[in-house]
Amino acid sequence: MAEEPEKKDEDKPKDGEVINADALNEGKDAAEHKMTGNESTEEQLKAGGDDSMETKHISPVDMLAESSNKDGKPGKAPEKRTFIQKTIGRINIWLLLFIMLLVIAGGTVVVMYAMNKKEQNVTIDTAKLTQDTLNQLKAADSTVGTAKQTLTIESNAIFAGKILARSDLDVAGTLKVGGKLSIPVLDVTTSGSFAQLTVNGLQVSGDTKIGGALDVQKTLTVNGDVHVNGHISAAGISIDQLSITHINVSGPNPSITVGAGAGSGGTASIAGNDTAGVITINVGGLPPSGILGTVRFTTTYSATPHVVITPYGPGCSSAAYYVDSITNKQFVVGSTSTPAGATCKFNYIVIN
Repeated sequence: MAEEPEKKDEDKPKDGEVINADALNEGKDAAEHKMTGNESTEEQLKAGGDDSMETKHISPVDMLAESSNKDGKPGKAPEKRTFIQKTIGRINIWLLLFIMLLVIAGGTVVVMYAMNKKEQNVTIDTAKLTQDTLNQLKAADSTVGTAKQTLTIESNAIFAGKILARSDLDVAGTLKVGGKLSIPVLDVTTSGSFAQLTVNGLQVSGDTKIGGALDVQKTLTVNGDVHVNGHISAAGISIDQLSITHINVSGPNPSITVGAGAGSGGTASIAGNDTAGVITINVGGLPPSGILGTVRFTTTYSATPHVVITPYGPGCSSAAYYVDSITNKQFVVGSTSTPAGATCKFNYIVIN
């Protein structure tokens, strides 16, 4: 019999290592099978006369380790992981970074909002000017800074006395003057609004637009053309030469009274104004020679005007008509031979 080989440390189970029971039973069966095979082999060797070969003896533990290695089953049981470890393993590292950025951004917004909410108490140091200091400023001519420097005053300022600007005065905002403003030369480059402007001499080189009324107390001399889109109301206009495309005169109708020359049952009417219009006489029966109608002006003329009438239509074209009794208040239309039952129409024009 050959000596049993010495067991190595690696064939022995390590401390704390768990061996599966099924694997242990399978290892025992395999070891017994191999031991039986080995005895048969030894008998065969002895029968063959080969005494030089030694029989190899395998222990059950070695057979168990070999069987475990062949089956691929680990001898050490897997360690159990906790719920927290499993949860952390499932979370993506990029998701963690995104959440961290959101937390940092939210904290920054909260801090900035809290800082803006804080009230900042600003204390401005003020210095009171004593009467002695005011007297010194009053008696002396003090110069502050140079022409290249700028004096900025943030608060409102009230000057009880006069202000002298020896150079240009630039006003960025609105200039409001409560009293009179005396300016030798006024140059307005863009636009200006004046509630009341009194100018001794006004010279305008460009276009001028006047939105309200223009009151000229004295003479108005215009060397160029005058274009008026509206009406001109004047007590008197003196014109050497007048060129008019159309004369449009408006006003209320004057009144007319029928005369005895219109005959029995005659009537009179007028359509126009104090300057021009049409007179209509409906002649009745047996018209005598005399006044057909009396026209009275709505507005009295300043002097006796000139009245011109002409027949309008064939009704009284052959009648001997005339104008009489012209005053600054009225005029009379008459005829010496008026046909009975005729309709007499006359155009009239009155020029003062």
